[in-house]
Amino acid sequence: IFTEEHIHISEHHPIDQQLHAENNGYQATKWMAENLVLRAKSKGIPCSIYRLARVTGHSKLGAANFNDFFHRFLLGSLDLGIFPEILMDRDTDLTPIDTAVQSIVSLATSAQLGIYHIINPNRMRYTNLLKQLRKEGTPLKIVSTNDYIEQALASSQSPDHPLYTIMPILKQKSWFSVNSYRFDMSNTLLKLKEHGISWPLATDLQKTYTKRLLIQKQRFGNNANIKTH
Repeated sequence: IFTEEHIHISEHHPIDQQLHAENNGYQATKWMAENLVLRAKSKGIPCSIYRLARVTGHSKLGAANFNDFFHRFLLGSLDLGIFPEILMDRDTDLTPIDTAVQSIVSLATSAQLGIYHIINPNRMRYTNLLKQLRKEGTPLKIVSTNDYIEQALASSQSPDHPLYTIMPILKQKSWFSVNSYRFDMSNTLLKLKEHGISWPLATDLQKTYTKRLLIQKQRFGNNANIKTH
């Protein structure tokens, strides 16, 4: 929904001034959906909004949707053996599906109506992910963004390759700059604490997710294209 970079977004941050590129229908549809809910609320219809961050795999099992953009990017990077340098000083949110579902159900059934940020506040630095991969015996070479795109284009010609369907977005290079804003989760975290719900640490998640990613990669051979279906 939000398009500005490096901003702090409260649970009541207005969305009416957000502008989306014509080629980003995903963000635009989320913006429209939230607007429809807000219109319904203005007419007296009881409703809540749950803003989800990047939903990732199960916090204990690591089971995930390996066809989404994030996991395709990681699997593709594993296949190439490289990682873009631009991400080395950045972090990302990891919002495990099991905790996200537990949070929404709890808030929907026992909390007052409102806007809630369903986001794990414990963010993971990409450098720590690479360190974990190195511990698991799978080091990745750091390359420039241009080199990454060039090698990704050359290696993802087959529809079976995890990067095949996301190359149009990667080529725009704008994805490497997303996730720079921060969400205020004060009210949501307070409500979840009242119900005994807490978010897992990034260090625990990266261990679980790394092991699962490597298992997914090994299923199709270390040197073969990694199918995700």
